[in-house]
Amino acid sequence: MRKPFYKKSHGAWYVNHHGRMIRLSQDKEEAFKAYHELMASEAPASSNDSVATLMNSYLDWCKKNRSAQTYIWYKEFLSSFARSIGVRLRIGSLKPLHITQWTDTQEGWNDTTKHNAVRAVKRVFNWAVKEGRLRISPIQNVERPAPRRRESFLTSAQFELVRNCVREGGFRDYITFLFETGARPQEIRVIEAKHCDVKAGRIVLPASQAKGKQYPRLILLTPAAKDLVASLCQRHPDGPLFVNRTGHAWNKDSVNCRFRRIREQLEKNGTPIAGLCATSARRRSRRS
Repeated sequence: MRKPFYKKSHGAWYVNHHGRMIRLSQDKEEAFKAYHELMASEAPASSNDSVATLMNSYLDWCKKNRSAQTYIWYKEFLSSFARSIGVRLRIGSLKPLHITQWTDTQEGWNDTTKHNAVRAVKRVFNWAVKEGRLRISPIQNVERPAPRRRESFLTSAQFELVRNCVREGGFRDYITFLFETGARPQEIRVIEAKHCDVKAGRIVLPASQAKGKQYPRLILLTPAAKDLVASLCQRHPDGPLFVNRTGHAWNKDSVNCRFRRIREQLEKNGTPIAGLCATSARRRSRRS
């Protein structure tokens, strides 16, 4: 990598990085500091480097090259693993038992969560090998627990019980759309009027906003969903369709919080629904 150079026309220091001009800073000292940090982040890792440092490098890469949601998903698992092993554990000292001890001591983690946790950590080292930072992953043979298959679903009668627990109209719209269309919770957050073709009874999300980001996502609308979407498109011609009372799209935490309250209310009413969550709400029973 070439050394930084000052560009008078822009009044700032730049560096040529893989054929791309990167602005560092207007201040020379700060520019060279950023330059050295960039070089360090791309330097090959060794067995003497800490696991925490490598995970931070991966998160920096993930933040620049993956969606915000993906970055947060990895950060939650990797932060938990870093707390378990500490910041000083070296890559050369990392053993599969560190993974096992970590996942076994996490209260409330089922096999699906453990599967995802191991996947997140293994991804860091597979990325490092692919990038040429490591020759081999020290945890390449760690096995992931088989994820539990979600088999919970809602009948029409159960959905009405859930719906009766919800007072806020915005969240009622959200769960109704879930139940009627089977759309994924993460998809609902980004749906806008421009994606909707109400007359044709469909919503088309571009590949960049669909799961996997390779193909557009087609969501078919039932008659009830068509009426709901038509109304929402009139109310929200710009921005997300499904919003809370403050006008913000429903995120993962707010949805989980609402479903926790619904579960508590159903328990109190003597009509509990096992496994109730946003994912189960999008699955309709064929018997309903």
